[in-house]
Amino acid sequence: MKKLLFLFLFSVISFGAKSQSASSKRDIKVLLSGDFADPSILKDGKDYYMTNTSTNYFPGLRVWHSTDMLHWTPIGYALNTFVGEVWAPDLVKYRDTYYIYFPAYPGTNWVVTAKSPYGPWSEPIDLKVKGIDPGHIATPDGKRYLYFNDGKIAELNADGVSLKTEPKKVYEGWAIPSNWSVECMCAESPKLHFYKDYYYLTTAQGGTSGPSTSHMVVQARSKSPLGPWENNPNNPIVHTYSSSETFWSKGHGTIVQMPNNEWAVVYHGYRKNDLPHGRQVLLEELTYTKEGWYALKRDKTKEPPIKIIPNLKTESDDFNADTLHQQWQFTDMYDKKHAMLKDGSLVIKSDNDSMKVMHTITPTPNYEVQIAFDADPSVEVGLVAYYRDNGYAGISVKGNKVTRQGTSLKYGSPSVKAENIRFLKIRVTDYDLDMWYSKDGTNWEHYPNSMNLQGYQHNILGRFSSLKPAIYWKGNGQVKVDKFTFKGL
Repeated sequence: MKKLLFLFLFSVISFGAKSQSASSKRDIKVLLSGDFADPSILKDGKDYYMTNTSTNYFPGLRVWHSTDMLHWTPIGYALNTFVGEVWAPDLVKYRDTYYIYFPAYPGTNWVVTAKSPYGPWSEPIDLKVKGIDPGHIATPDGKRYLYFNDGKIAELNADGVSLKTEPKKVYEGWAIPSNWSVECMCAESPKLHFYKDYYYLTTAQGGTSGPSTSHMVVQARSKSPLGPWENNPNNPIVHTYSSSETFWSKGHGTIVQMPNNEWAVVYHGYRKNDLPHGRQVLLEELTYTKEGWYALKRDKTKEPPIKIIPNLKTESDDFNADTLHQQWQFTDMYDKKHAMLKDGSLVIKSDNDSMKVMHTITPTPNYEVQIAFDADPSVEVGLVAYYRDNGYAGISVKGNKVTRQGTSLKYGSPSVKAENIRFLKIRVTDYDLDMWYSKDGTNWEHYPNSMNLQGYQHNILGRFSSLKPAIYWKGNGQVKVDKFTFKGL
C-alpha cells in the first residue's frame, strides 16, 4: 500500500513538474526591463551576444553577454565616437570578425568591427548608403548582403565594410489586414538567418509606436537571399491583439536558436500604460513546424504569463573608482573634460549655458535618487527625470536659489531661496514627480510644486527615448558630485 501511495504521489509530482515546465515554454520572458529597443542577438557557439538601439546616448551600442539566453551581463560599448542618433543595429559574426551594422540619423549607415565582442571596436566606417535597419546575411559561397527597410537589398564587398551594389527592392512585405489598427506599413528591421535550405527574413511591420496594436513580427523564406520570398502562413508571429494585453506594440524580432537547440524570438514592446519607461526586451519560445515555418508555442491571440528576469541593475555610485561606472551615459557628443573622476568624486565642468546631461537607465519606472555635491555659485546643477531636451523635469540649485526645472511647466518655475544646499532628491512614483533639497542630507525640504510625467513619451513628444534619472549642469565653473544614491520603488 505504501509503495502504491509513493508511486501515486511521484506520478502527481512528475506530472505537475512537466506541466510547469511546459507552461514555462509558453510565457513571455522580460530580459531587459529598461529602455533597450531593437534587440539584435548573435549566437556564437555556446555564447550569446546582444546589442540594442542607443539613440543619442554616448557611448553607444552597449554589448551584452549570456550563455543561456536568459541571464545577461553588460560587457562594454562598441561605439565610442558620436556619429548621430543610433537606431536598430545588427550584430553578426563573419569568419573571425564581429560586425555591428547600424543607421545613424541623419541619413547614412555605419559599421564597427572587432576581433572580440569585448572589443576593442574599430572607429565607425561610413557605408555611404541611405535606409535604416541594416541586416546582414552571407551565402555559403562567400557573398555578403545587407538588407534595409522596405525590402531592399545591396551586395557588400568581401570586406563587409563597403557596398558593391546599390540597394534594390526584392520583398514587398506581408499584407496587413485593412481593418487592423496600426501606425503605418513601415516594413523595417530585416533580420536574416539560414536553416535547412532556406533563408528566413524576419521583419517588423505596423509601426513601432502609435496604437497599442501597431507593431508586429512577420516572416518570409526563400531559397536565395535575393528572393522570391514566400510569406509565413503563421504571420504575424508576434503581435499585440488587444490593449488589454500587458505589452503593447510588440515587434522587431530576431530569431535565435536556444542552448537546447529549440528556437526563440527576441523582440521589444512597451508595457501597458508605461510608455515613458521605453521599449523592453522580451523573449518567447518558438516551434519549427513540419512545413518548415516558425510559430509561437502558444495561442498567439491569448496572453501567457509574464516572467521578469532581473538582468538590468542600477547602482548607487560614490565615484571612487578609476573609470566611470558602465551604467552611465551622456546625451549626444560630450568632451571628456566636462565629466571626470578625480580624488573620489565626479568633477563636472561647464564653460557655457548649454545643458550637459549624464543619465542611467533604470529597471523600474518607480525610483528615488539623490545626489550629494559641492556647489559652485556660477554653475547650475540639477537632478531630473530626463526624456530628451524636449521633455525633462526635476530640481536644480544655483547660488542660493532652488528651482523646479523642466519643459512645459504648468505654473512656471518659482524659485525658493535657500543657502548652502548640498543635496537634491527626486522621487518618481507612477509618473508622479516629487522633489526635495537639503543642506545636510538628513533634514529635507519638499519643493512645493510636484508634477505628473505620464506624457513624457514618444506618442506625445516623439524622438523615441525613455524617462531616466539624470544629473545635468550648465554655467561657467565646476561642481564635485560626491555620491549618487539610487533606490528602486
